[in-house]
Amino acid sequence: MELWRKTLFFLLALIIPSMMMGQNTNRELGEEYYQKGDYEKALVYYEKYLKSGNSVQPIYDHYYQCLIGLNEYEKAEKKLRSFRKEQPLNWEYSIDLMLIYRQKGEKKKYDKERGELFSNVGSEQLWTETSARHMVKRKEYDMAEELFLYSRKTLGSPTIYSQNLISLFQFSGKKLKMVDEGLNLLFYAPGYLKYVEDQFQDYITDQEVSTHLESQLIGQLQKDPGSVVFSKLLVWFYVQKKDFKSAFVQARSIDKRMKLQGKDLMDLGEIIYDNKEYKAAIELYGYVAREYEASGLYPEAKRMEITCREELATSTFPVDTTQIRIVIKEYQTYLSRVGKRRGAAEAYRRMALLHAFQLSEYDEAITLLDDALLVPRSARSFSGQCKLDMGDIYLLKGEPWEAKILYAQVEKSYKDQPLGHEGKFKLAKVYYYSGDFDLAKANLDILKRATTRQIANDALDLSLLISDNSALDTSYDALTEFASLDLLYFSQHYTQAKNGFEGFLENYPKHSLTDETYFMLALIEEKMGEYNRAISYLDRIIRDYYDDILMDNALFHKALILDEKLNDKDQAMEVYKTILFDHPGSFYAEESRRRYRQLRGDSIN
Repeated sequence: MELWRKTLFFLLALIIPSMMMGQNTNRELGEEYYQKGDYEKALVYYEKYLKSGNSVQPIYDHYYQCLIGLNEYEKAEKKLRSFRKEQPLNWEYSIDLMLIYRQKGEKKKYDKERGELFSNVGSEQLWTETSARHMVKRKEYDMAEELFLYSRKTLGSPTIYSQNLISLFQFSGKKLKMVDEGLNLLFYAPGYLKYVEDQFQDYITDQEVSTHLESQLIGQLQKDPGSVVFSKLLVWFYVQKKDFKSAFVQARSIDKRMKLQGKDLMDLGEIIYDNKEYKAAIELYGYVAREYEASGLYPEAKRMEITCREELATSTFPVDTTQIRIVIKEYQTYLSRVGKRRGAAEAYRRMALLHAFQLSEYDEAITLLDDALLVPRSARSFSGQCKLDMGDIYLLKGEPWEAKILYAQVEKSYKDQPLGHEGKFKLAKVYYYSGDFDLAKANLDILKRATTRQIANDALDLSLLISDNSALDTSYDALTEFASLDLLYFSQHYTQAKNGFEGFLENYPKHSLTDETYFMLALIEEKMGEYNRAISYLDRIIRDYYDDILMDNALFHKALILDEKLNDKDQAMEVYKTILFDHPGSFYAEESRRRYRQLRGDSIN
């Protein structure tokens, strides 16, 4: 008896793996022929696999596709009924059976199956969602939508499946329905505001969606002027469209209604300021300063209102010194009102920079920076920033030795910090402006390893400029003249700098500094508001110096001018894309990617 058992086990050990191998071989062969599109041969092996008693589930989708692809509707119907009998709660079989009836034109059977399916699954959320997923898989988007809405009505919940429907509408391209469903969700569940904003983000640039969304929001607010969530969404919409004036009007309404005391308005003001829409920002900050004059927001709101006026006054060329003095007067009035309280320090600092860079009144500027340092509770980094500003002013005064002392102090006091790196970079630039190129390069080479990417990149660029343009010119004549003109640009003496660089091109034709000169002329023309002339200089670099280190700089600055100054978004996107594809290792690649996605309408977190 024992020998018989051992013999049986031995035979089973041989037979079972062989049987399983045969089953797997049939399945694998079926899959192989299916992938090749040979449904007829695939069906043969799938049938063998099923005859061995295997579950249909692992091969069901491909098996079904083979039957449909071969127009075997009768056989498919019979098989689906058999499968459903074995697994009555697997609704995939019912859905596919419906599709077969529709394909065969058997409307009564189709309607019967559809009614039974909806009735069976519509009362259960999980069954509804799994059934809808299978419908989407079969590209039956309308059917999935109908099932969701049927189940929503059955369950009596106006927001159930909202997220499913929004995803479905996005996937199927029903953009306006996506908007309507998002608004339906917000109507009943305002807490989903951020979710809805994220879902709408990628579609704001679509004119049809944009028009529909704005129309629907305004319509909702006309019916219910007190709806905060729709007002907030409308503010968000206007911000995305960069219609900051309309955004302010809506935000002001919310502020009054909810008695927010200007807090959200200040957040919006920061967004508007960062977008350089200074006129809209002036209106907003001016409103907060007037409306909440007795509150703690007043000092910041009033200062930012004046700062925006300053930005407008200094962004035109030539700068109107009368307007500069008006802004300074406004800062003085502001300081007499707020005294030495927090926030005053930045006002002193900005006044100082206006006196120095716009009016060439250096002693007055230094006095104001000293006053800024006396304001209590200023951050430690502010003291370092003021010292850097003082160094800049001494440089403008023609006292580079004083500038070096101040820059060195900041470098030492903020060692291994961004402010310290900036101090060291400015110190290197003083050596560069003074013609001490070896010492400048020694400092710059250390800064290549700075933790601040911008400083490290600027240091690398200037170091390469010095090394590339001094190897063949041991007298440093051309580089010395170039550096002195660069100092004129730093001093904001743009007309003198422009004339100087144009003369440099005549005095040193075909010099290795020619592309750098074109780049400086582009920066100057941009500062002077001559944007097309700036682009023409950048295009010379792009065309004639495509293998030079300034190539990506020229491309990025061209994109910025097209984007921010000329409002040519399509051309700007093309230039950003060129940087991404042709210069993926560029310092500007990451920012180009961000700006490209933003112009395309992607969600930027």
